[in-house]
Amino acid sequence: MQILDEIIDKYDDMMRCYALSITKDESLADDIVQDCYLKIINNALLIKQLKSSQVRSWLFKVIKNILIDKKRKEKLLNIVSDVQEKSNFNPELEVYVEQLLDKLDEEEREIVHCRYWLGMNSKEVAKELEVPASTVRWKLTKILKKLRMYAGERKWNTDY
Repeated sequence: MQILDEIIDKYDDMMRCYALSITKDESLADDIVQDCYLKIINNALLIKQLKSSQVRSWLFKVIKNILIDKKRKEKLLNIVSDVQEKSNFNPELEVYVEQLLDKLDEEEREIVHCRYWLGMNSKEVAKELEVPASTVRWKLTKILKKLRMYAGERKWNTDY
């Protein structure tokens, strides 16, 4: 693909240096750059419309976001692992909660994920989503009401 080749020729060293500077791990940095290549392929039309300086900024943002996503996933896997180690782990409850969360839109799931799975406070979630903390708290209140409503539609099993 032409756009990918152009970006690799022009920005590969910069991308690798930046990824290494924020990860301090050469293997992880290489993984992030590879994931960035996939993003480039998937967003080729967008990239063609950007100026050179905008492409560079876009690449920095994508690399940072990929690292954040990888760290979130790693943290979530650790949390799931810890929960599974507990003797009172209930896979049926986990499936039920996942079904409830599937009814939420992407932003709502992101807020719930950050707040309850990652343990972030409203200021941290707000910074991540680039919205005011008061907006996060307001949305979280609405989301919890919505989840309670969804849970009320289904018979609640007292074994949970």
